[in-house]
Amino acid sequence: MSEDTMKIEAEQIPQKEKPSAVIRGVQMPAHQVRKVIAANVAAGRITEDEGETIFWLYAFGQEYHLNYDELGKAAELSAATVYGLFHGNYKAENWSGAIASIARCKRIKEEEAKRKSIGFVETETAKIIHNACRSAMNDGMPAFI
Repeated sequence: MSEDTMKIEAEQIPQKEKPSAVIRGVQMPAHQVRKVIAANVAAGRITEDEGETIFWLYAFGQEYHLNYDELGKAAELSAATVYGLFHGNYKAENWSGAIASIARCKRIKEEEAKRKSIGFVETETAKIIHNACRSAMNDGMPAFI
């Protein structure tokens, strides 16, 4: 068997897809994030409300399987900042900027969740186009719109 034939046969044999080893999202248990937040509240770096705002970001990331980089983009923070907030490594003296960014992200996401989809609104133009397409499909002839 020639080398070319072996390559062609190898390409034709369906290969099983290997399960992806990529795990999406922040791989940190919620109780550890809560411990970090409680320690920062006890140290006086943040208030309890600010701690809940940080935990909202964590929960949002868990719900949508977002990693640190994606969470950072959503909250307009760096991935390192998000990591530091969750792991207790955030060294800034004033946390208000990061907290404000997270609160802004939370407000936007909550407003997006309230938005109702009204679906497709059929207009006169849409009716004309649908009729032309339906006629073309039934007649087997092209339609020019």
